Amino acid sequence: MVLPQLEYRSSIVSSTLTRYTIFVASPSDVQAERNALRRIVDDANKIYFARLGIIAEVLGWEDVPSGIGLYPQDVINKYTEGKYDVFIGLMWSRFGTKTPNAESGTAEEFEDAYNTYLSSPDTLRVLFFFKEAPVDYSQIIAHQIEAVKNFKDKISIEKGVLYSTFKTRKEFTKLASNQLVEAILDLHRRAGLEPAGHTSSVSVDQTVATLASTKIELGLFDLIQLGTNSSNQMSESLLRIGSIIQASQERITPLAESFTQELGKEEKINYEKIILIFNEFAFTFDRMSDLLLVEVNFFHITSKDFYEHQCQLLLIISRMPIIDLSILLDIATQIRFTEEQLLEFRKSVDTCVVMLSSFPPCSTIVRDSTNRLVHCLNDLISALTVTFGYFSTIKSKIYSIVALNRS
Repeated sequence: MVLPQLEYRSSIVSSTLTRYTIFVASPSDVQAERNALRRIVDDANKIYFARLGIIAEVLGWEDVPSGIGLYPQDVINKYTEGKYDVFIGLMWSRFGTKTPNAESGTAEEFEDAYNTYLSSPDTLRVLFFFKEAPVDYSQIIAHQIEAVKNFKDKISIEKGVLYSTFKTRKEFTKLASNQLVEAILDLHRRAGLEPAGHTSSVSVDQTVATLASTKIELGLFDLIQLGTNSSNQMSESLLRIGSIIQASQERITPLAESFTQELGKEEKINYEKIILIFNEFAFTFDRMSDLLLVEVNFFHITSKDFYEHQCQLLLIISRMPIIDLSILLDIATQIRFTEEQLLEFRKSVDTCVVMLSSFPPCSTIVRDSTNRLVHCLNDLISALTVTFGYFSTIKSKIYSIVALNRS
């Protein structure tokens, strides 16, 4: 999920923020990606995390003050120890300089993070990205590239790390944005903290009354543009949710076929294979739940933003001596079109919930994963229901203003 760019920051932010620190470890040849990570985190804070009561910050070796240790890397290790919640490793064509305890500084930082994860897996997330873009001929150092390849194989085979690869900055931004948001929301959930982004519906009249007592800082065309942006983001979020569901279904179908074939065999049932199939079901359901958690929160926030922008717009328009009714009718048309999309989408989600609810309780792990996924889908249905309420009250208000000005 690439976090959308917005010029305006929402004024509705949780009064208490939970801080998460991201430590970035890398050799010097991926400085552009290090810079990109800081921009990704800044954008996430402005348009996403703040609404959930979260603030994220980046910590890198460049943030470590000068000091004395057993060796230079030791200074970094001591300063960063216990100070981060997410570890992000980056490598391309450079592996780095050997230290007394590891093949390079980045490798030593990874080992520290890995050991911390083993001792406390619920409090740390480890992400690793390898750049696979071509290297300029003049910058090629064969033994460094070989060392990167060996390290990649080592952390995958020996440590069980599922790393990500990318070729372009755009690919990296998309990967890092998606995985970073997922990692922080997972930590937030495991800490028993409820997202601050889920709030109850508020009527248009209540919102307009509140706005009437405050200074309006945004102008008519600012709010029109923001409303359009929010509407587009809702549509894009629904497309991503649909893709998540479709990709999961494509993975589940062959698993179900394998399960049916195994039960239909005349010879003795291979229970070990069936258990493996059950585990695959559970993994797929859990992965789907993790992705949906991010997108449902995002959809809820963007639909609420759309609602608030339209309420402010209605307030400005209602105060105008001459009202351009075409603006209001365009908004109503846009809302009707989006409602039709939501209705079709709601039907497919309902079908998915019914299917999962009838899924046989094959094992405890499958049952728990299924229940969690059903819970996420029910959250999505709730978010859609709230959005329908937003749309209904906005349309009612629009038609009231139009009727008053036509009489």
